[in-house]
Amino acid sequence: MILKFLTSRDFSELNAKMSFLLGNDSLTKWCENIGNSYYKDEFITGNEIDLGKVAKDRKIIKIINSAILVPSKLVPSKKGFTLQIKAKLNSSLNSKHKKKLIIAHEIAHTFFFDISGEFPVDNTPFNQGYYRFERLCDYIGRCIIVPEKYLLDFLDNKSFTNPKNQDFNIKIISELKKKLNISREIILQRLIHDLELWNIAYFEFIKVQEETEYKKSNPNTYRWILFKVIIPKSYYKMEAFIPPEDAKKKVSNPKKYPSAKDNLKIFLNNCTSDNKSFTLNKIKDIQADPLDNFLGYHFDKDALVNISYEREITRKKNIKINLCINLNN
Repeated sequence: MILKFLTSRDFSELNAKMSFLLGNDSLTKWCENIGNSYYKDEFITGNEIDLGKVAKDRKIIKIINSAILVPSKLVPSKKGFTLQIKAKLNSSLNSKHKKKLIIAHEIAHTFFFDISGEFPVDNTPFNQGYYRFERLCDYIGRCIIVPEKYLLDFLDNKSFTNPKNQDFNIKIISELKKKLNISREIILQRLIHDLELWNIAYFEFIKVQEETEYKKSNPNTYRWILFKVIIPKSYYKMEAFIPPEDAKKKVSNPKKYPSAKDNLKIFLNNCTSDNKSFTLNKIKDIQADPLDNFLGYHFDKDALVNISYEREITRKKNIKINLCINLNN
Protein backbone atom coordinates (compact mmCIF):
# COMPACT_ATOMS: atom_id res chain seq x y z
CA MET A 1 0.00 0.00 0.00
CA ILE A 2 1.15 3.53 -0.69
CA LEU A 3 1.03 4.94 2.82
CA LYS A 4 -1.22 7.97 3.15
CA PHE A 5 0.82 10.97 4.24
CA LEU A 6 0.04 14.66 4.28
CA THR A 7 0.81 16.48 1.03
CA SER A 8 1.91 20.11 0.73
CA ARG A 9 -1.68 20.97 -0.16
CA ASP A 10 -2.90 19.23 3.00
CA PHE A 11 -0.41 21.18 5.12
CA SER A 12 -1.59 24.46 3.57
CA GLU A 13 -5.24 23.74 4.37
CA LEU A 14 -4.49 22.57 7.91
CA ASN A 15 -2.23 25.57 8.54
CA ALA A 16 -5.03 27.96 7.65
CA LYS A 17 -7.47 26.39 10.10
CA MET A 18 -4.96 25.96 12.94
CA SER A 19 -3.45 29.44 13.15
CA PHE A 20 -4.92 29.92 16.64
CA LEU A 21 -2.84 26.96 17.85
CA LEU A 22 0.34 27.45 15.84
CA GLY A 23 1.23 31.02 16.74
CA ASN A 24 4.33 31.91 14.72
CA ASP A 25 5.29 28.27 14.08
CA SER A 26 4.72 26.33 10.89
CA LEU A 27 2.56 23.23 11.25
CA THR A 28 5.59 21.00 10.75
CA LYS A 29 7.57 22.80 13.46
CA TRP A 30 4.59 22.70 15.84
CA CYS A 31 4.25 18.92 15.41
CA GLU A 32 7.98 18.28 15.75
CA ASN A 33 8.11 20.47 18.86
CA ILE A 34 5.41 18.33 20.47
CA GLY A 35 7.57 15.25 19.98
CA ASN A 36 10.77 16.96 21.09
CA SER A 37 9.07 18.15 24.30
CA TYR A 38 8.96 14.50 25.43
CA TYR A 39 12.64 13.88 24.79
CA LYS A 40 13.36 14.15 28.50
CA ASP A 41 14.56 11.63 31.07
CA GLU A 42 11.19 11.58 32.86
CA PHE A 43 9.47 10.31 29.70
CA ILE A 44 12.08 7.74 28.68
CA THR A 45 12.17 4.13 29.84
CA GLY A 46 15.17 2.19 28.60
CA ASN A 47 15.82 3.50 25.10
CA GLU A 48 12.25 4.39 24.19
CA ILE A 49 9.69 7.10 24.81
CA ASP A 50 7.29 5.74 27.44
CA LEU A 51 3.82 6.34 26.00
CA GLY A 52 2.23 5.49 29.34
CA LYS A 53 4.00 8.46 30.91
CA VAL A 54 3.15 10.71 27.95
CA ALA A 55 -0.51 9.64 28.18
CA LYS A 56 -0.55 10.49 31.87
CA ASP A 57 0.96 13.89 31.13
CA ARG A 58 -1.89 14.51 28.64
CA LYS A 59 -4.47 13.51 31.29
CA ILE A 60 -5.38 10.16 29.76
CA ILE A 61 -6.48 8.55 33.01
CA LYS A 62 -6.93 5.00 31.79
CA ILE A 63 -6.59 2.80 28.70
CA ILE A 64 -9.17 0.04 28.41
CA ASN A 65 -10.40 -2.64 26.00
CA SER A 66 -13.87 -1.87 24.72
CA ALA A 67 -16.50 -3.29 22.36
CA ILE A 68 -16.27 -0.35 19.97
CA LEU A 69 -16.52 -0.55 16.18
CA VAL A 70 -13.55 1.70 15.43
CA PRO A 71 -9.95 0.74 16.32
CA SER A 72 -9.74 3.32 19.12
CA LYS A 73 -11.63 6.19 20.68
CA LEU A 74 -10.71 9.04 23.01
CA VAL A 75 -13.52 9.81 25.47
CA PRO A 76 -13.36 13.07 27.49
CA SER A 77 -14.36 12.64 31.11
CA LYS A 78 -13.99 14.42 34.40
CA LYS A 79 -10.34 15.34 35.00
CA GLY A 80 -9.15 13.89 31.69
CA PHE A 81 -9.78 11.16 29.15
CA THR A 82 -10.42 7.46 28.82
CA LEU A 83 -8.73 5.80 25.85
CA GLN A 84 -10.78 2.89 24.49
CA ILE A 85 -9.15 0.29 22.25
CA LYS A 86 -11.26 -2.14 20.26
CA ALA A 87 -11.19 -5.43 22.16
CA LYS A 88 -10.75 -7.68 19.12
CA LEU A 89 -8.08 -5.42 17.69
CA ASN A 90 -6.17 -5.37 20.96
CA SER A 91 -6.25 -9.18 21.28
CA SER A 92 -5.09 -9.66 17.69
CA LEU A 93 -2.07 -7.38 17.81
CA ASN A 94 0.99 -9.42 16.90
CA SER A 95 3.41 -6.87 18.27
CA LYS A 96 3.56 -3.91 20.59
CA HIS A 97 4.38 -1.65 17.66
CA LYS A 98 0.82 -1.38 16.32
CA LYS A 99 -0.56 -0.65 19.76
CA LYS A 100 2.02 2.10 20.15
CA LEU A 101 0.75 3.73 16.98
CA ILE A 102 -2.84 3.59 18.21
CA ILE A 103 -2.00 5.10 21.60
CA ALA A 104 0.26 7.79 20.08
CA HIS A 105 -2.45 8.72 17.57
CA GLU A 106 -5.00 9.24 20.34
CA ILE A 107 -2.49 11.17 22.45
CA ALA A 108 -2.12 13.47 19.43
CA HIS A 109 -5.86 14.23 19.58
CA THR A 110 -5.45 15.60 23.12
CA PHE A 111 -3.41 18.53 21.78
CA PHE A 112 -6.63 19.86 20.27
CA PHE A 113 -8.27 20.06 23.70
CA ASP A 114 -7.82 22.60 26.47
CA ILE A 115 -6.92 20.35 29.41
CA SER A 116 -6.20 23.12 31.92
CA GLY A 117 -9.62 22.83 33.60
CA GLU A 118 -11.55 20.03 35.28
CA PHE A 119 -13.14 18.90 32.00
CA PRO A 120 -11.25 18.80 28.67
CA VAL A 121 -12.63 21.38 26.21
CA ASP A 122 -12.59 20.33 22.55
CA ASN A 123 -11.04 23.02 20.32
CA THR A 124 -10.67 20.79 17.26
CA PRO A 125 -11.26 22.97 14.16
CA PHE A 126 -12.21 19.97 12.00
CA ASN A 127 -15.15 17.62 11.69
CA GLN A 128 -14.79 14.21 13.35
CA GLY A 129 -13.11 11.69 11.07
CA TYR A 130 -11.82 14.30 8.61
CA TYR A 131 -9.10 12.39 6.76
CA ARG A 132 -6.53 15.20 6.71
CA PHE A 133 -6.94 15.67 10.46
CA GLU A 134 -6.55 11.93 11.11
CA ARG A 135 -3.37 11.88 9.01
CA LEU A 136 -2.14 14.87 11.00
CA CYS A 137 -2.67 12.93 14.23
CA ASP A 138 -0.76 10.02 12.70
CA TYR A 139 2.11 12.43 12.04
CA ILE A 140 2.04 13.89 15.55
CA GLY A 141 1.94 10.34 16.91
CA ARG A 142 5.11 9.47 14.98
CA CYS A 143 6.76 12.64 16.32
CA ILE A 144 5.97 11.48 19.86
CA ILE A 145 7.19 7.91 19.36
CA VAL A 146 10.40 9.05 17.64
CA PRO A 147 11.16 12.71 18.45
CA GLU A 148 13.40 14.42 15.94
CA LYS A 149 16.08 15.23 18.52
CA TYR A 150 15.96 11.67 19.83
CA LEU A 151 16.53 10.19 16.38
CA LEU A 152 19.30 12.64 15.52
CA ASP A 153 21.11 11.83 18.78
CA PHE A 154 21.01 8.11 17.94
CA LEU A 155 22.36 8.78 14.46
CA ASP A 156 25.18 10.88 15.92
CA ASN A 157 26.31 7.87 17.91
CA LYS A 158 29.54 6.47 16.46
CA SER A 159 27.94 3.04 15.99
CA PHE A 160 25.70 4.41 13.22
CA THR A 161 26.45 5.89 9.82
CA ASN A 162 25.08 9.24 8.71
CA PRO A 163 21.97 8.55 6.57
CA LYS A 164 23.20 11.06 3.98
CA ASN A 165 26.10 8.76 3.20
CA GLN A 166 25.90 6.10 0.51
CA ASP A 167 26.60 3.21 2.90
CA PHE A 168 23.65 3.91 5.19
CA ASN A 169 21.52 0.92 4.19
CA ILE A 170 18.54 -1.15 5.23
CA LYS A 171 20.66 -3.29 7.56
CA ILE A 172 21.33 -0.27 9.77
CA ILE A 173 17.56 0.35 9.95
CA SER A 174 17.22 -3.11 11.49
CA GLU A 175 19.80 -2.16 14.12
CA LEU A 176 17.88 1.04 14.90
CA LYS A 177 14.68 -0.98 15.16
CA LYS A 178 16.18 -3.17 17.88
CA LYS A 179 17.74 -0.29 19.79
CA LEU A 180 14.62 1.88 19.80
CA ASN A 181 12.13 -1.02 20.14
CA ILE A 182 9.90 0.35 17.40
CA SER A 183 8.87 -0.95 14.00
CA ARG A 184 10.97 -0.54 10.89
CA GLU A 185 8.03 1.25 9.27
CA ILE A 186 8.00 4.07 11.84
CA ILE A 187 11.77 4.57 11.58
CA LEU A 188 11.55 4.73 7.79
CA GLN A 189 8.59 7.12 7.88
CA ARG A 190 10.52 9.46 10.16
CA LEU A 191 13.85 9.18 8.31
CA ILE A 192 12.54 9.26 4.75
CA HIS A 193 9.22 11.09 4.70
CA ASP A 194 8.80 13.29 7.78
CA LEU A 195 12.36 14.57 8.26
CA GLU A 196 13.83 13.75 4.82
CA LEU A 197 17.13 12.74 6.38
CA TRP A 198 17.54 9.78 4.03
CA ASN A 199 16.93 10.57 0.37
CA ILE A 200 15.78 7.15 -0.78
CA ALA A 201 12.67 5.49 -2.12
CA TYR A 202 11.65 2.44 -0.07
CA PHE A 203 9.61 -0.40 -1.57
CA GLU A 204 8.39 -3.66 -0.02
CA PHE A 205 7.79 -6.51 -2.45
CA ILE A 206 6.21 -9.77 -1.27
CA LYS A 207 6.32 -12.99 -3.28
CA VAL A 208 2.91 -14.68 -3.29
CA GLN A 209 1.36 -17.51 -5.25
CA GLU A 210 -1.30 -16.73 -7.82
CA GLU A 211 -4.88 -17.77 -7.18
CA THR A 212 -6.96 -19.53 -9.80
CA GLU A 213 -10.56 -18.61 -10.52
CA TYR A 214 -11.47 -21.43 -8.11
CA LYS A 215 -9.65 -19.68 -5.24
CA LYS A 216 -6.98 -22.33 -5.04
CA SER A 217 -3.30 -21.50 -5.00
CA ASN A 218 -1.37 -22.41 -8.10
CA PRO A 219 2.14 -23.49 -7.00
CA ASN A 220 3.54 -22.94 -10.50
CA THR A 221 2.86 -19.22 -10.77
CA TYR A 222 3.53 -16.33 -8.45
CA ARG A 223 3.62 -12.55 -8.25
CA TRP A 224 6.00 -10.08 -6.63
CA ILE A 225 3.41 -7.62 -5.29
CA LEU A 226 4.32 -4.06 -4.35
CA PHE A 227 2.96 -3.92 -0.81
CA LYS A 228 4.40 -0.72 0.66
CA VAL A 229 6.00 2.52 -0.55
CA ILE A 230 7.69 5.29 1.47
CA ILE A 231 9.21 8.26 -0.36
CA PRO A 232 10.42 11.73 0.75
CA LYS A 233 7.58 14.24 1.13
CA SER A 234 9.11 16.44 -1.57
CA TYR A 235 8.55 13.55 -3.99
CA TYR A 236 5.03 12.85 -2.77
CA LYS A 237 3.47 14.89 -5.54
CA MET A 238 4.83 12.16 -7.82
CA GLU A 239 2.64 9.51 -6.16
CA ALA A 240 0.75 9.05 -9.43
CA PHE A 241 3.89 7.60 -10.97
CA ILE A 242 3.56 4.59 -8.65
CA PRO A 243 0.37 2.58 -9.34
CA PRO A 244 -1.95 2.47 -6.30
CA GLU A 245 -3.56 -0.68 -4.97
CA ASP A 246 -6.97 -1.68 -6.32
CA ALA A 247 -9.49 -0.33 -3.81
CA LYS A 248 -12.16 -2.74 -5.09
CA LYS A 249 -10.26 -5.90 -4.15
CA LYS A 250 -9.84 -7.41 -0.69
CA VAL A 251 -6.54 -7.16 1.17
CA SER A 252 -6.09 -10.95 0.91
CA ASN A 253 -6.27 -10.86 -2.89
CA PRO A 254 -2.77 -10.64 -4.44
CA LYS A 255 -4.27 -8.93 -7.48
CA LYS A 256 -5.17 -5.99 -5.26
CA TYR A 257 -1.57 -4.81 -5.57
CA PRO A 258 0.58 -3.89 -8.59
CA SER A 259 3.19 -6.55 -9.33
CA ALA A 260 6.73 -6.61 -10.64
CA LYS A 261 7.29 -7.39 -14.29
CA ASP A 262 10.20 -8.19 -16.59
CA ASN A 263 13.61 -6.86 -15.43
CA LEU A 264 12.34 -5.93 -11.97
CA LYS A 265 10.93 -9.42 -11.42
CA ILE A 266 14.25 -10.97 -12.49
CA PHE A 267 16.11 -8.62 -10.14
CA LEU A 268 13.91 -9.57 -7.16
CA ASN A 269 14.38 -13.26 -7.91
CA ASN A 270 18.12 -12.71 -7.69
CA CYS A 271 17.92 -11.10 -4.23
CA THR A 272 18.92 -14.27 -2.43
CA SER A 273 21.16 -13.11 0.44
CA ASP A 274 19.82 -11.71 3.71
CA ASN A 275 20.95 -8.17 2.91
CA LYS A 276 23.16 -6.51 0.37
CA SER A 277 24.20 -3.09 -0.87
CA PHE A 278 25.54 -2.67 -4.39
CA THR A 279 25.49 -0.52 -7.50
CA LEU A 280 23.70 -1.66 -10.63
CA ASN A 281 25.27 -0.88 -13.99
CA LYS A 282 22.20 0.90 -15.36
CA ILE A 283 18.77 1.93 -14.10
CA LYS A 284 17.19 0.12 -17.05
CA ASP A 285 18.28 -3.16 -15.40
CA ILE A 286 15.33 -2.77 -13.01
CA GLN A 287 13.11 -0.33 -14.88
CA ALA A 288 9.83 -2.19 -15.33
CA ASP A 289 6.29 -2.07 -13.97
CA PRO A 290 5.22 -0.99 -11.39
CA LEU A 291 8.30 1.27 -10.95
CA ASP A 292 8.78 2.02 -14.66
CA ASN A 293 7.35 5.55 -14.67
CA PHE A 294 8.79 6.51 -11.28
CA LEU A 295 12.32 5.45 -12.18
CA GLY A 296 12.01 6.87 -15.70
CA TYR A 297 10.97 10.24 -14.28
CA HIS A 298 13.82 10.51 -11.76
CA PHE A 299 16.66 8.73 -13.58
CA ASP A 300 18.14 8.44 -17.02
CA LYS A 301 17.87 4.85 -18.24
CA ASP A 302 21.68 4.56 -18.42
CA ALA A 303 22.27 6.10 -14.99
CA LEU A 304 24.11 4.16 -12.30
CA VAL A 305 22.00 3.71 -9.19
CA ASN A 306 22.84 2.58 -5.66
CA ILE A 307 20.58 -0.16 -4.30
CA SER A 308 20.37 -1.89 -0.94
CA TYR A 309 17.94 -4.61 0.06
CA GLU A 310 16.98 -6.89 2.92
CA ARG A 311 15.41 -10.29 2.40
CA GLU A 312 12.91 -11.55 4.99
CA ILE A 313 10.46 -14.39 5.53
CA THR A 314 7.02 -13.16 6.64
CA ARG A 315 4.80 -14.81 9.25
CA LYS A 316 2.88 -16.42 6.39
CA LYS A 317 6.16 -17.86 5.06
CA ASN A 318 6.29 -15.54 2.05
CA ILE A 319 9.56 -14.04 0.86
CA LYS A 320 9.72 -10.25 1.30
CA ILE A 321 12.29 -7.93 -0.24
CA ASN A 322 12.74 -4.50 1.38
CA LEU A 323 14.27 -2.46 -1.42
CA CYS A 324 15.98 0.95 -1.08
CA ILE A 325 16.81 3.04 -4.15
CA ASN A 326 19.11 6.00 -3.48
CA LEU A 327 17.65 9.18 -4.99
CA ASN A 328 20.93 11.11 -4.83
CA ASN A 329 22.30 9.48 -7.98
